[in-house]
Amino acid sequence: MTVFAFITYFLILVFIAVLSKLRAKTLGDFLLGSRQMGFIVTALAAHASDMSSWIFIGFPAQVYTHGLLQAAVAFGLVFFMFLNWQFIAPRLRRQSEMYNSYTISSLFESKTSDTSGSIRIVTALISTLFYLVYIAAGMIGLGITLEMIFHIPYVAGVILGVVLTVPYLFFGGYITLAWTDLVQGFFLLFVILFVPIYAYSQAAGQTTVQFAPRFFDWLPATQREFGNWLYLFLGWGLGYFGQPHILTKFMGIREVEHMSKAKWVGISWQSFALLGSVLIGVVAHVSLKSPVLNSEFIFINLVQSLFSTFAATFILCAVLGVTITVTNAQILVVSSNFAEDFYKKLFRKAVSPEKEVKVLRSSFVLVTLMSAVIAAATSGSLFNVVSYAWFGLGASFGPALILALYMEKLDKHAVLGGVITGAFASGVWPFVGAMMGSAIPSIIVGFFCHFVTFFVISYLKETGRKEA
Repeated sequence: MTVFAFITYFLILVFIAVLSKLRAKTLGDFLLGSRQMGFIVTALAAHASDMSSWIFIGFPAQVYTHGLLQAAVAFGLVFFMFLNWQFIAPRLRRQSEMYNSYTISSLFESKTSDTSGSIRIVTALISTLFYLVYIAAGMIGLGITLEMIFHIPYVAGVILGVVLTVPYLFFGGYITLAWTDLVQGFFLLFVILFVPIYAYSQAAGQTTVQFAPRFFDWLPATQREFGNWLYLFLGWGLGYFGQPHILTKFMGIREVEHMSKAKWVGISWQSFALLGSVLIGVVAHVSLKSPVLNSEFIFINLVQSLFSTFAATFILCAVLGVTITVTNAQILVVSSNFAEDFYKKLFRKAVSPEKEVKVLRSSFVLVTLMSAVIAAATSGSLFNVVSYAWFGLGASFGPALILALYMEKLDKHAVLGGVITGAFASGVWPFVGAMMGSAIPSIIVGFFCHFVTFFVISYLKETGRKEA
């Protein structure tokens, strides 16, 4: 029954992917769906491609372990995603079409009038490095879930995850992901709300696990707690401004005027999904008969303890399915860097559409295998791996994108310096901060360093021009 439920779920996704293949013929189709996506598809694609197994595994584990103060993460995500829709999405859609840009790297190049290719190559390289870690996080989620469903070794689960991941991108790229995100977005929302509510109804009045003191306090009571709450709120929320796999969804909407409708659909979905994720962490204390040693297994344990084998497997396929499409969205970004930013820029200026798509598809396989190796060798928690990549991408590209969209002209050296500084600061701060005992998230450090570097270089360049 387990295998039958698994096959049934993925046959549905394959059917959607095959239908979408008919519409994907050029690089523009593969990367942005030729900017012809409706507002509901855009909204669900932007938000479903954000969550991955993190919303079922990583985040509930933090709530289960540390209490409702972790809800600051959810508040920060909703607030900053609203800002993203309101102030970034419309401008990004207009300007990416104006400059005929399919990637964030190519937009930076156009806004700075960089003819050397340095911005495009460096930003694509930084994006690739952090995304390999991010994609590895998805593979970790797949490995954990498949290990629990089929009782196979973790590494075997990662390998099976690779087999399940690559085919979707070969079918239709962006279009395939957008439509599977739509279907899985609705299924994910149903599962993540239904499971904790049903679990609580079954265990009402039968609490067997002692709650930690102040577990239900979701607002900080001391200065130190307020600082930690603020770090969680800002750290995760700021990351939205620099996530290419989410930002490209804004670039694919058919009409800029539809952005407002997409915003409200997406924010509503996100709010309920994060509420469900928090409830999983809380209800696990009531429903599970004994404390869980590895808190990242609580959702899987809940489902397997409450439902029949077939139903449990089908529900857990929601975790697998959304993880695969999110991972694919990230692989698509990295592969577009290879095809659009590396291959065309470094080797051949003029490339046929067929050749571009072939290079893109080859990149799918390469990126997936590289990330799978990282996942198989990683022993850290899913939450920590995701946060490292999320913070790194946010600090690298968030400030630069805000400046690019709101300034007429950018100095290429200032942009390059800011991106490199933000990436470096965010990349090394987790290790430096740990030695110093600092709780400041790396993205806050990276954001600050990025902006300071940009404005210092811009000032020095402007002063030099005036003196000359």
